[in-house]
Amino acid sequence: MAASCEKLCGVCYTQHLTSDAVYWCPECDEGLCASCLKFHAASKSTRSHDVISINELNQFPSSLVDIKAYCTEHEGKYQHYCSTHESLCCPRCVTTEHKSCDLIAIDDVIKTFDTPGVFETMDQNIKRIKENIERVFNDRKQNLTSFLEQKQIIQAEFNEKRTKIIQHLNTLEKNLLKDLQAAEEKISLQINNILSELSKHRQSTEELEVHVSALKRYSLNIQSFVVYRKLYDDIKIEDKYVQSLLEDINLQWLNLECKPDEKILDVCTIEVYGEISSAKTPSRVELITVNARHAQLVVPKEEPLRFITDMSLIRYKKIHIPGSSRKNDIKGCTFTPKGKLVFADHNNGRLVILDESGSLECEIPLSSGRPFDVTCIDENTVSNAYATQIEVINISSKLRLKVIKTTGGSYGISFSEGRLLYSELGKGIQVVELDDGTHGKLIQKEDEVHTFNYVTASENRIYETNPEANVVTCRTSSGDTLWEYKDDSVVKTPYGITVDSNLNVFVVSNGNNSVIVISRDGKHARRLLGKGNGVNDPTCIHIDKNRNILMVGNVDGNIYLYDVT
Repeated sequence: MAASCEKLCGVCYTQHLTSDAVYWCPECDEGLCASCLKFHAASKSTRSHDVISINELNQFPSSLVDIKAYCTEHEGKYQHYCSTHESLCCPRCVTTEHKSCDLIAIDDVIKTFDTPGVFETMDQNIKRIKENIERVFNDRKQNLTSFLEQKQIIQAEFNEKRTKIIQHLNTLEKNLLKDLQAAEEKISLQINNILSELSKHRQSTEELEVHVSALKRYSLNIQSFVVYRKLYDDIKIEDKYVQSLLEDINLQWLNLECKPDEKILDVCTIEVYGEISSAKTPSRVELITVNARHAQLVVPKEEPLRFITDMSLIRYKKIHIPGSSRKNDIKGCTFTPKGKLVFADHNNGRLVILDESGSLECEIPLSSGRPFDVTCIDENTVSNAYATQIEVINISSKLRLKVIKTTGGSYGISFSEGRLLYSELGKGIQVVELDDGTHGKLIQKEDEVHTFNYVTASENRIYETNPEANVVTCRTSSGDTLWEYKDDSVVKTPYGITVDSNLNVFVVSNGNNSVIVISRDGKHARRLLGKGNGVNDPTCIHIDKNRNILMVGNVDGNIYLYDVT
């Protein structure tokens, strides 16, 4: 805050006069009126002092104005600077507290003080601080947006499970009603048959009753006797029928019962759907340090070796790649250094570029054919593999920069240390120098013809998947095998492959719809994701090593982003 105050002329004040100061002498630490300024400028002891106007003084921060040019403790003028304690000293300070310190004359300090350079550096540092604040501010906003998206995902997953439960209950109800209807029809048929018979016998009994009543009105004779015998026999028949009903199983009382499966009530014993927690992941903010001379880019420090048993994935975003004239057929994916997402769509012969938020930035139609895989060279340049060639493309200008011919089908591709590595049908892993496009040494020759092999490289190691043999292989940069991982119960038809900064290997196992992580020594593996996590016909995978973000892509264009913790 600027200082704004009325000051009096110090010289006049000592003479018991009151005059407003028009100027200010920082060295004398007092104001001067216009008249006293002339004497101040003429005096031998003060003519060298730099004087500023009161208006200029009022523009200075109050913290600067309050700084005294003399020692407030000893009332002496500062004459030295103590570099040991980084403080100004008057003669008394030197003799009392700074006898053995490294002292520099204050005039020499001021001479060596490069004011323009210092302020230029300060301006640069302030700009960097403001930029850092903006970066952190934007990062926190993105984190909040991501958090809300995660909330929506959890709600959607709950609603999906609730819908499945309701659908299953509806199916159970439908089957129950069907069974009830069948039981009702069976029981009704049995009872109605008995009722029909009873109706006939009731009618016969009623007729007998009428006949007996009529017979009683006639006098006894031979005819009435014959009728009496006939009626007596008929009554016995009806009575025998009634008595037989008591022994008939059809007269047993029929009850409808249902014994529910007790497991259906298990869901009522669940008190909470799941435990809600906020897991922490490494910072994604890249800050610029404030330094007196230089600015250094600070990135999150590399974490210690992460064991696959402690690893977990937290999904924070789901993206769907917009379709085209044909069904999506996403075969490859990669990140750019600043977080853009690039995909190779085989069926539609295109590259799809999304920004960091997952929104479509552009599409690049590829007239040369259908790409199988894509790898990032720098922020604006990628390379993709075709059946008979490899292309280098600028995704900003959408121009093809270079074409490298191959003799066979090209599948997985990866960029590492100025070279392109790709898997070529019938040959194995090939190396191309990006500068001149020449083919280098054949790293690994194939004994058999394999297709759809993916490759990646990290720290002088080359990794390859073989979907036909269900094998993941790690080799040295010269092609010597370091390890192979094969377990058909874990890895089945492996496609995309990527490696984190700790050399843990992530693989999409297409044959069992899962994502697998293999330890850096190739001895252990663990299933991280499955179909229940949305992994359905997965083809590609890539990790952003700096931000620890894992991208998993399904062939239909459903893409999932995970924080790796």
